[in-house]
Amino acid sequence: MDGLVSKARFYGLFYFVLNGKGLNFFYFTLDEYIKTQSSSVVINAFAKNENVMKNILTLILACALSITAFSQKTTIIIVRHAEKDTAKGQGNDPALSAAGTMRAENLVTLLKDYKPDIIYSTNYIRTKSTVSPLAAKNNITVQLYDPANLPGFANDLKQQKGKTIIVCGHSNTNPQLANLLAGNSNFKQMDDNVYNRIFTITIENGIATAFEKDY
Repeated sequence: MDGLVSKARFYGLFYFVLNGKGLNFFYFTLDEYIKTQSSSVVINAFAKNENVMKNILTLILACALSITAFSQKTTIIIVRHAEKDTAKGQGNDPALSAAGTMRAENLVTLLKDYKPDIIYSTNYIRTKSTVSPLAAKNNITVQLYDPANLPGFANDLKQQKGKTIIVCGHSNTNPQLANLLAGNSNFKQMDDNVYNRIFTITIENGIATAFEKDY
């Protein structure tokens, strides 16, 4: 009997209440219940319904995991590539200037409070070079995206729930991508000489919050 009591105490009792705020359940261990009941009554009840109790616990755990998954927060940080080398002979795909290389290195410190899961860049030297130090710091391989298909890319980003994602783009693509993720048109076109603007979008429970700041 003592073994059954110990086994029973592993489980709990659940009460379900449906009210204006939704379905809630309350839990307490069988210790408290055992104190108020005949031990033979408790043990017999538990022995007969052990499988039922296990099924209830499995259901509760599944519900809890589902709620946790549903409430996961996705954070997307959009940065522009750092300053590019404007010297003659660089062509249409210039590398970063000395100032741009320094900005790329400083990006690691700027985003130190974030642990990126994925880093995206367009397929240009200046964008890939901007996030290379951050990718190396976090041991992440930079993935490429097509700036000509921002709606499709935005949809892909929204599906990556619970992730922290860094995106490196351009002055004429970053505001548009931020607007697509936020579901509005609040962000305006950036001037070509602005390199220090970051867009941060968080998505939780299907609701997006977005803001921009200069650093």
